[in-house]
Amino acid sequence: LRSNWTGLSHLEGREVEVLADGAPRGTATVSGGAVALSPGAYQAQFGLPFWHVIEPLPPELLTAAGARMAPLRLVRLIFRVLESKALEADLGRGLQPIPFRRFDTPVLDAAPPSFSGDVRVSALGWRRDAMKPLWRIAGKAPLPMTLLSVTTDLRTND
Repeated sequence: LRSNWTGLSHLEGREVEVLADGAPRGTATVSGGAVALSPGAYQAQFGLPFWHVIEPLPPELLTAAGARMAPLRLVRLIFRVLESKALEADLGRGLQPIPFRRFDTPVLDAAPPSFSGDVRVSALGWRRDAMKPLWRIAGKAPLPMTLLSVTTDLRTND
């Protein structure tokens, strides 16, 4: 168990994201080429923070006359992920974490486990602007997230 992590002189004075024992620990500032963690950790990773953002192209929904259909409603999304530990999505109500952990998980205070498979999410509400993205994935958690595909279920009204 270590509290003082050295070898970070290339990040001197920078704010870094901390991943300790597989769980995010927030940010820390590198001082003297080191970061002090409290409580200590057996393993730690440090890196510069960044945001990832994924948005779909507008749906191609045309009427027989060639006009773009609106309003439309996003009913359900299926995110297929591979060995992911964090996923945050905005379905029109701001970014919300999408939980992978189930109630039958024996240890709830452990680092998040990797999840592979389909995550189904329901959405509510109609949208009049068909050019705005129907959903958005964004986040800055220093955890792996591999998105393989997104399946959308839409309803339209003309």
